[in-house]
Amino acid sequence: MEHTCITFGKDTFHPVYDQVVQIVTLFYRNYHPVPVRIDRWTNPPELKFYSDESQVEPSSAILYLQEPLNPGRITRLCVDLIALQVRDMVWDISFPASPDVCAAARDIVEHVRSALLRKKEEINRRVGEDVLQFLRDKQERELHCKDFYQRLFDCNLIDGDDLQYWIDDTTCPVCFSLQITCTSCRLVSCENRACKGAEIIPVYRCTEHADQTYCLDCLARGDIKPKLGQCPRCKLWFCSEEIYWCHGRPLPESPPTTHLREHGLQPIECQRCRLSDNSPMRCDNITCWSTLIPGCDRICPRCCPSRGRRCVCGNFWVCDACKEDATMNAFMLCPHCHRMFCQYACRGEIRRCMDCKKSRLCHDCLEEILLDAFDQRSCLEARDIQPSNRCFNCAGDICAPCSSVQKIFCGDCGQRLCRRCASRQTCQNCGVSKCVLCHHWEKRQPLCEDCEDIVYEEAYWEELA
Repeated sequence: MEHTCITFGKDTFHPVYDQVVQIVTLFYRNYHPVPVRIDRWTNPPELKFYSDESQVEPSSAILYLQEPLNPGRITRLCVDLIALQVRDMVWDISFPASPDVCAAARDIVEHVRSALLRKKEEINRRVGEDVLQFLRDKQERELHCKDFYQRLFDCNLIDGDDLQYWIDDTTCPVCFSLQITCTSCRLVSCENRACKGAEIIPVYRCTEHADQTYCLDCLARGDIKPKLGQCPRCKLWFCSEEIYWCHGRPLPESPPTTHLREHGLQPIECQRCRLSDNSPMRCDNITCWSTLIPGCDRICPRCCPSRGRRCVCGNFWVCDACKEDATMNAFMLCPHCHRMFCQYACRGEIRRCMDCKKSRLCHDCLEEILLDAFDQRSCLEARDIQPSNRCFNCAGDICAPCSSVQKIFCGDCGQRLCRRCASRQTCQNCGVSKCVLCHHWEKRQPLCEDCEDIVYEEAYWEELA
């Protein structure tokens, strides 16, 4: 027995909304001195009817009218729309419905009957479509099984009697193992990899997802990666999302997005084998060739024979092609100990010049050189690399050679600036650099002090003239 409930709130578009309002109005006209509008009810009316799936006629249809302004769900009336009886739940009495209520009740029951009929027709239509789809799938399965038997017969693996009289759609006729079906093209083969029938028609299955099975033709139909891939270490098949792939390093003197590579897209290892020490890694340089190619998850040892370089904190790694890249600003290399530091976890261990982008000494090397007072060469190296000035805007370091070659100061207050900050805020007239404080003042005074003096002087002489 199926139960259906319809709640009438402010849904004025419901087909039987007017009939429900009519029943409520008629009841309160006869039994309540002050009629109450239905759209002001705290608890709206509810229509509940029970029906059998095999029948169109509802077994019962009851309209529950609750107390209008009572915050609790207290039912006042139960109107049996089929028996045409009204029961007052407060006074516990039953009485027949009035003729006006009976007319509205018949309209509601007719709507319920029509709704059940439409629902039954929809169920029958869906069942019919499912049956037709099942028959089509069964017919297609039989055709693929016949094709599988025909290939086995062509390879002299079965007799002609098996092909003509006995075709089983569940087991292999060679080794009697279960059959396997391609998820995409529905090709049938043997599940046993040691069977000769599986060698003729290879169909591979994902180790983690048993419903993902593909033949050789369907494996290569993926958008970027194949549907499945075989791990070179454990020799198991997995979905492409569970395997790390390498697209191949570009050939020397080739752009990163070129198609000329050392090897094509190939699997490296699965996620099960990821815990090994020699596992491939992903380069953290945002301009690396591996990040510009879709489908390249990791870099294989063939494309990175020197195993790249890792920062001191161990959280970031770069490949062989990126460890000597001068444009890579995410890492800093100490010129003394040649250790690599990242710009994130290791940022407090080393600084770099904001103008020439050369890294200064790390804290360990700086302490070692300063303690070694007899090493004159190291002292000169430390003097040249260590910052002699600091940018007023970004607080970045500026090394001694850059400070001696080109000195940039704010045109108003004379604060020291680096090249990057000097090019951001300039005077609109003469182009002199400005610091961040003078730039905010520039919103009201767009010129520097020298240009303002010139403008005021010209205006003064124009007034005198």
